[in-house]
Amino acid sequence: MAADGFIAIAPDLNSRVRGGHSNVELSADSAQRIIRGVNTAERNKGIVATARYAMALPSAAPRYAVIGYCWGGQTVFAHAVHGGTDGYSGGVAFYGNFPYMSGTPATPLADSVAKVRMPVMLLNGSRDARIAAAMPAIESMMKAAGKDYSAMNYQNASHGFLRQQDDPHFVRDTTAADGRRRDTETEAGDVAATKDGWPRTIAFLKKNLGVR
Repeated sequence: MAADGFIAIAPDLNSRVRGGHSNVELSADSAQRIIRGVNTAERNKGIVATARYAMALPSAAPRYAVIGYCWGGQTVFAHAVHGGTDGYSGGVAFYGNFPYMSGTPATPLADSVAKVRMPVMLLNGSRDARIAAAMPAIESMMKAAGKDYSAMNYQNASHGFLRQQDDPHFVRDTTAADGRRRDTETEAGDVAATKDGWPRTIAFLKKNLGVR
């Protein structure tokens, strides 16, 4: 991010709910309980505080955007609904769902969509079936409301493709000695999604934050 001219801060949105900072590693179940306990208001509070701090730095411009992954991707949408603070200019959600869903199939609530005022982009891997299934409804309602919204659902890419990039994937195979084989299709999908998704993210930020 810095190489492309941005100040990037990864805020800790969980420690307040945990009761303060700690170096003690939690079990997966305990960590998930804490994460689920960080509600939308708490997330937005943390992002607003981080944004105000960042924009006050001597080298900063008075504009900010939000990028998030999975739970953080949902947080990007929630912040878009919240409206942020002065300087908010948009967000990129990697494999995150719109946080205000209802019905079957799930659709964003119209009053929440109406509150989105800045550009939002969603980047997902098609192997994440849950988010892929919700994407048409999100796009339909965002476009119908005249919002600046774009999305990509990358073929064969997995949930977490930017984190995994070219990490190996495996599927069950009873004919193999260890009961599994490499899933080269998903691996190729993750690479392709990463090669397109990250430059697309940088282009989004440069456009909406006015970075040349």
